[in-house]
Amino acid sequence: MGHIYLKKKAWRAIVIESKQRSELLLSTNSSLLNENVELSFDLISLYSRHEFREVYDSKMVKGDAAWYMDQILCSMLLTDYRENHTAFKVDERGRGERLDRADSLETWNRDKFDQFGDAHLYHDMILEKQNWMIFTKLLKYLFDSKLVNLFNDYYQQYAIAH
Repeated sequence: MGHIYLKKKAWRAIVIESKQRSELLLSTNSSLLNENVELSFDLISLYSRHEFREVYDSKMVKGDAAWYMDQILCSMLLTDYRENHTAFKVDERGRGERLDRADSLETWNRDKFDQFGDAHLYHDMILEKQNWMIFTKLLKYLFDSKLVNLFNDYYQQYAIAH
């Protein structure tokens, strides 16, 4: 859910009006099903466990049935909601190329990222000073300056501590 940009109000409506909630109301007496409940890990876990049953609690291995549970649940919730709210639009951008950490860091050193629909980020090495400067270009492409400043403040705090 964190990677699909929708306002909290929209996510709340999608979850509250879902088929999963209707099914859960018939079989479960949980305070998490109250219409005024906050969206939380516990709530989404309840929905996921209901939908995926034993797969939810199984050991997850990259690429197995459990690996894509979050994406499948979000797709189900969005599809169901869109059936009942035809004016609700989701801007589905094409996948495009993948900007991958397997590529050299120079591939990331660009001002435009239009051709990419996916990015698999570097982990710890992105926090090295010269790499952070390159990564900031992607942040500026994706986010407004206020959020980029927050990322940079966080990075500065990290750099001081390390």
